[in-house]
Amino acid sequence: MIAVITTYLRRLRHPSRLGLAGLGVGFATLAGCSVGSYPVDFFTEMHYSPSIRRQEAPVMSAPGQAVAFQSAGGPVAQAIIQPPYDIMPLVELVAITENPVKDSPTVRERGVALFARNCSVCHGAEGDGTGIVSAFWSQDATPPADLTSIATRGKTDGTLFGIVTHGQGIVPVPDDAGNPEAWAALTNMPPFRKLLTPEERWMLVRHIRSLQQG
Repeated sequence: MIAVITTYLRRLRHPSRLGLAGLGVGFATLAGCSVGSYPVDFFTEMHYSPSIRRQEAPVMSAPGQAVAFQSAGGPVAQAIIQPPYDIMPLVELVAITENPVKDSPTVRERGVALFARNCSVCHGAEGDGTGIVSAFWSQDATPPADLTSIATRGKTDGTLFGIVTHGQGIVPVPDDAGNPEAWAALTNMPPFRKLLTPEERWMLVRHIRSLQQG
């Protein structure tokens, strides 16, 4: 963990070799070394920040028999219990052609908000791959995908869900990296399985489809 971060900071002196996006993605995908989802929070939303102060013990888990309470707002999509999409292999996800979250005005509204908060910084507000981060992408890394392209339109809903869930792309290992195995685990697009529920990820897929129709 320390070695990877040190290498990133060292390579800041050579921005042409490692763009700002590559730096953010590299930090973002080092997820296993922190209390929260990412050890370095480059997103500003509150749900990315662990609600634990210094010298404060983690909050105790809810009792096993506890029942979650939801206000009158209710869930925006039916709860997905089966199958367990998060642990399905990609080969099974690819075969899913129908989004399990039913379309509705509320789901579409939620999809717009989720995309603006989590995806537009790289893929752009219209999903065409021209987000703010894309301007800083290094030449040796895969740029953000154009979600409205013919190639993306040809992917199944399950494929898109799998990409959002597990991330995609490969970060080139620097020649001077002392721990190439850590770099090998990085992806250009970070996984969102720890940040968004399966329902929210399926809602993102619905919004991506709506962008393709625009």
